[in-house]
Amino acid sequence: MARRRASLTCPLVFLALLVTTLPAPARAQPTATPFWRSGFETGFPGEWLDYDNGSYTATGVPNGGFAEAWTIVDRTQLPDVFAGDHAYKGWLLAAQADSHRAYPVLHTDVPSPLCNSFMVWLDVDYGLLTAPEWVHFATWGNNPDWAVHTMSVRDRKLEMAHLAWSYIGPTPQPDFPLRQWVRFTAYVDYAGASGYIRVWQDGVPVLEGTYSTVAGTSLQRAHWGMYASGSITQGVQYNDEIQLWTLDGPWTDLDVEPPSPYAPAAQDGGTPTDGPAAADASTPTDGPTPTDAPAGTDTAAPTDAAGDAGGFETATGGCGCQSAPPPSGGALLGSAMMLGAARGRRRRP
Repeated sequence: MARRRASLTCPLVFLALLVTTLPAPARAQPTATPFWRSGFETGFPGEWLDYDNGSYTATGVPNGGFAEAWTIVDRTQLPDVFAGDHAYKGWLLAAQADSHRAYPVLHTDVPSPLCNSFMVWLDVDYGLLTAPEWVHFATWGNNPDWAVHTMSVRDRKLEMAHLAWSYIGPTPQPDFPLRQWVRFTAYVDYAGASGYIRVWQDGVPVLEGTYSTVAGTSLQRAHWGMYASGSITQGVQYNDEIQLWTLDGPWTDLDVEPPSPYAPAAQDGGTPTDGPAAADASTPTDGPTPTDAPAGTDTAAPTDAAGDAGGFETATGGCGCQSAPPPSGGALLGSAMMLGAARGRRRRP
């Protein structure tokens, strides 16, 4: 009788071991909902804030008195438009005392957690740039006062500013690639007093950081495009397929780039299919006009410092991008409108 009980026990023990060694079911990722998108197909201002600091040119001919310009190009001007028939182009003409600012601006209210995907094509001569000079790719802010965090290229490498950040990509860190389309996707979670951001470059995690300058829970200010050290005299940047979407919960698998909920971008002259129309919260609205912090010199090597103008965008090192080298071993992160003539008014969006 004891022998029979033992024979029954063995299969039960085996079954218990089998259950405990089976992999846990994959956790479902949060649902993504389209919020705002621009492929520059509707012109300017279109889906952007109706604000121009004087650098925008509808004809592609730079405006007098400006050392930078931006426009919207089509496939006759740029055969390599990434999607649809149009793309953003920003370029530099000459050096100036203040930072170059040539881009459209977004005033919005995107609840987090959220994702931002966008395409960048950068053409610049690295050999003509000094180590402190920078070229901006993206600015995000969780408040209406332009206390922001940014992403740029400096000394050939991708970096962040206005927050504690670290590089987490392949080592040694490669130079940022030139003259080709590069896809960035940023996951942003503004969780009140502390925010987290993680960036993928063409599907590979490359940067992450924490932002705590201003408490907030939504993306309220953003811009992409040609914003750079005023001392730089050459360079062109193209943008296309800028997308924002929300998530109904945190993104948990941080090794995996969050997929876009928008229809695949059409290539070769097709027109991308937009997701649902942006909610009212994403409609650009004028906000307070913050005062610029004291201007610094673009060529001075910036360093992290307390009281970094509250994170406000200034002319120093890329919107006051007081960016020191990232701390080693930590999971930490590191641009807006110059006051100028804006369709009859001098103000900052």
